[in-house]
Amino acid sequence: MDQLNEGVAQMNEGLGQVNTAVDGFKKAADDLLVPDLKFDFDFSHVGDAVGAARTPEEIAARDAQDHRMGMLLDLLPGISDGKDVFEGQGGGERRSRWRR
Repeated sequence: MDQLNEGVAQMNEGLGQVNTAVDGFKKAADDLLVPDLKFDFDFSHVGDAVGAARTPEEIAARDAQDHRMGMLLDLLPGISDGKDVFEGQGGGERRSRWRR
């Protein structure tokens, strides 16, 4: 039991040292000069990139465009072969997602 009490006393002493060090870090962090950086990020286009906040009509129009692009790619020699291999690995028709 004495060993347990001695171990707990050592632990408490160590935690006291940690608390002192953390207080020192806080004081040092308050003294740091941080420039007032203001960035004007525009995230309005992110929804379009991930397909969020689109109406069913927009989704249908995009799917129709993707289907037409896939049919066009099927007509091009070489590209259609690569597209066929890619679709074969995926187990079905993949529609092309071309960015404008």
